[in-house]
Amino acid sequence: MINKMKIHLICPVRGVTEEQQKEIDDYAKSLEAEGHTVHNPKYAVDQDDATGYRICWGHLESMRNANRADIFWDVNSKGSHFDVGMAFALNKAIKFVKAYQQDNEGKSYLKVIQEIEKETIRQQKVMNAYPVLIQRQKDLKLEAVKAQNFEKATEARQREKDLSDSYECAKLHFNLK
Repeated sequence: MINKMKIHLICPVRGVTEEQQKEIDDYAKSLEAEGHTVHNPKYAVDQDDATGYRICWGHLESMRNANRADIFWDVNSKGSHFDVGMAFALNKAIKFVKAYQQDNEGKSYLKVIQEIEKETIRQQKVMNAYPVLIQRQKDLKLEAVKAQNFEKATEARQREKDLSDSYECAKLHFNLK
C-alpha cells in the first residue's frame, strides 16, 4: 500500500515549452491517480502577479505542507531556483524527476538536488527500519514473558520504548507527518 502524500512540483512555468508542460502534467496526473495530492505550480497558484510576491507565498505555503518536492530541473527557470532553496531550507524530501539541460562541471544546483535526493533515500531506509526493529523488541518481550524471564521482558520493553521515541523524533526531524 502506498502512503498518500502531498507533493509539490518544482518545474519551469514562465519559459516552459508545450512538450515540457505536457510531460509535467502527465507526471502530476499519474501521481494523482495513485491518490497523492499534487501542487502543480502552473495551475495551483494564480500566475497573474506583477511582481511574483504572491506566487512565492503560494508556493511557500504549499511547500510547508508538502511531504516531498519532485523536481523537473530547468537551469533557466529562476522560480525553480527559488523553490529549490525553499525545499532545502524546509528540509523537504526530494525526488529528482528530470533535467532539461546537461549539467555543468563543478558546483551546480543540479548536483545539490541529486545530493538531497540521495539523503532522502538514506533517510527513508532508516525510517523503514524502525517498525521492524520495534516489532523485534515486542517479539522478544513476549518471548521473555512466556518464559517468565521478567528482567529480559523489561529490558526489551525499554528498548521498544526507546526505539518508538526515537522513531517519533526522526519523523519530526525528517518532516514526516
